[in-house]
Amino acid sequence: MYAALQLESLEKETQHQLTGAAAAELDAIRAAPNQYNSRHDELQGDLASIRADLALSETGKAAAAAAELETWRADAEQLLETTTGRLERALKARQSTATLPPLDPNPAIAAQRLSAAREDARMTLDVVPPRELIARLTDLATSDETPDVRHLLLAPGGWAALYLESRGVHERTAWEAARLEAVRPLLGPQAARALDELEAFKSAADIPNALKALHASRVALYGLPRAPGGVSR
Repeated sequence: MYAALQLESLEKETQHQLTGAAAAELDAIRAAPNQYNSRHDELQGDLASIRADLALSETGKAAAAAAELETWRADAEQLLETTTGRLERALKARQSTATLPPLDPNPAIAAQRLSAAREDARMTLDVVPPRELIARLTDLATSDETPDVRHLLLAPGGWAALYLESRGVHERTAWEAARLEAVRPLLGPQAARALDELEAFKSAADIPNALKALHASRVALYGLPRAPGGVSR
C-alpha cells in the first residue's frame, strides 16, 4: 500500500513541461507506474476467471494461475528494466552537456586551476559557521571576483556538495537551487536546454526504485521465488 501511494505521489511530482523527444522520453517514464498497475489489474482479472472456471480441476486451476503469474512477472520485469534503462540513458545523455565548459582547453592547466580553486575555496569557507555556509557558497558562486572558485562551485554534484557534507550540512536543497540559478546564465543555449531537461529527468529518478519496491512486495505476496540480486525470479 505504501509503495502504491508513493508511486501516486511521484506521478504528481514529475509534471515537467518539455518539448519534442525529451518530452516523449519523460512521458514514457512517468507512464510506467500506470502501465505496471494496469498490467497487475489484468492479472487480477485473469486469476479471478481461473478461480471461477468450473471446467478446471483444482490442479488445473493451480497450473493455470502459476502460468499467469509467470507471464505477469516477465511482463512487469521487462517494464522495470525498460524504464530504468530509459531513465539512465536520458540522464547520461545530458550530464556531459548541461555544464560549464572547462576552465582551459588544456586538461592539465584546467586541473591545476581547479586544484588552486579548491584551496582558495577551502580557506574561505573553513572559517564560516555551518549555518552560514549555503549563503556564503551562494555569494561565491555568483561573484565575478573569483571565476575559478565560481566554476568549481557550480559543477553539478561536485566539490561544493562534498564540502557541505564534510561540514555536517546534510540539507542541501537550498544550495542546489542557488547553484542552478547561478549556473544557468553562464551556459550557452544548448547547455541551458540540456540542464532544464536534466533537472526534469532527475525529478523522475525515484520512479524505477518505487516500482521495484512495489513489485518486490507483490512477488512476495504471491509467493514467487526471488532471483539472486534481482527483483524476482
